[in-house]
Amino acid sequence: MFSVATIIPLTTVVSCSSNIISAREINDVKKNVFNIGIYNNDQILTTFTSVLIKEELNKLIFLTTSHSFKSFKLNEATTDELTLKITQFYNLKQSLKINSKIRIIYDNNDEDIAIFYLDKTSEFNDIKITNKLELNSFDTKLPQANFLYTLGFTTLLDEDFKTNTYDLFFYLKDKDISFEEPNILFINNIQYSSGASGSPLLYKDKIIGLYLGKKLNNGKLTPFFKLFNDKIVIELNNFLIK
Repeated sequence: MFSVATIIPLTTVVSCSSNIISAREINDVKKNVFNIGIYNNDQILTTFTSVLIKEELNKLIFLTTSHSFKSFKLNEATTDELTLKITQFYNLKQSLKINSKIRIIYDNNDEDIAIFYLDKTSEFNDIKITNKLELNSFDTKLPQANFLYTLGFTTLLDEDFKTNTYDLFFYLKDKDISFEEPNILFINNIQYSSGASGSPLLYKDKIIGLYLGKKLNNGKLTPFFKLFNDKIVIELNNFLIK
């Protein structure tokens, strides 16, 4: 089972070394980050990044952005007709193609957050996942910002006009970042495209925000993450323990 975090804002810096995540810990996080493409008769309807936040006996429960599902109508009639192509960040060479019902069970348009589940079919039997990830709030004024990192996927149109999905991983300390109160984090020098929405922003094994897309910053469309505040973390955790 996944643990459900209490609200512990990341306000204490013990030492620089205590903030560094190991390669083993990063690999554990990679096990829970997925690219999901939803198709209808080989026509792609949407593609996005999601993070697995809870495992139940017959379900896998994921966190992503609400707007990832707005390009088509998801209902009881369509779910049985849809094909999912799923790629795990931990094992990029293997993609699953499954027919699985997909259900949105939490949809917060204001925060642009959605929680959905997939049936845990036999195709997932060989997928290694971790149960260590937690949701947490974050104080944008703290020096831990240098130790934040993100991983996810982006979908690009190649020269032959075919779409291909690429993985992305980077630390924020290597990027040009800026904050907009109360909880927007801009990254001014990355080339995110479609498919990246839902990429988690992490401090160690704590998910503290999601990539939502681009918005104006100093007159330029700029990629941004929305950081979790205490209120949304409490709401999400209360929902997950139902």
